[in-house]
Amino acid sequence: PAAAELWAAVQFDPGPDSLTPGERAAHRRELIELARRFTPRVSFEPPDALLFELAGSCRLFGGLRSLLQQLRAVFPLPFAVALAPLPLAALVFARAGRARCLTNAARLSSRLAPLPVALLRWPDDELQRLRSMGVGTFGELLRLPREGLARRLGPARLDELDRLMGRRADPRVSVPAEERFTARVDPGFETTDTERLLGALAPALESLE
Repeated sequence: PAAAELWAAVQFDPGPDSLTPGERAAHRRELIELARRFTPRVSFEPPDALLFELAGSCRLFGGLRSLLQQLRAVFPLPFAVALAPLPLAALVFARAGRARCLTNAARLSSRLAPLPVALLRWPDDELQRLRSMGVGTFGELLRLPREGLARRLGPARLDELDRLMGRRADPRVSVPAEERFTARVDPGFETTDTERLLGALAPALESLE
């Protein structure tokens, strides 16, 4: 069954430590523009992933199979790409390196069960605490009593698991598109007079302002 939303996660290499913040930002902008070929609903998951919602794009791109082919053409290997009805689930699959397209939320638990909890990137001390309890996979984690989990790790982790499983909304803020202005001015005369040229450009400059 088609999900109300279908989120794609693209995991990418953030680059070597020698990159400057400006170079990293430029690389990220390039990837965001690639994602915007499919949808304006693109968000950045620091430091190395993009999330974008595709349910409304399937018909535009000729169906899910065609959409997946075009998505892989734009983000070829070594990008890790995964799709799921929930953004955090798609992100976990992409981090696992699973080229997975899951459209049925009812199958989410079974698909997550064998994967390591470390894919959530929780602090090492929290992961160690879970390992001391014999918990290393999502299947083992999701079987724990909610009250005990909240007591051991805090309500924020329980909230994150609820967002992962779709029990709680997980809104994502889209990266705003860069504002651009384009206008063509044809004054109908030749001139070397700066003032006359500025007069012809004035309406376009007012629109830009």
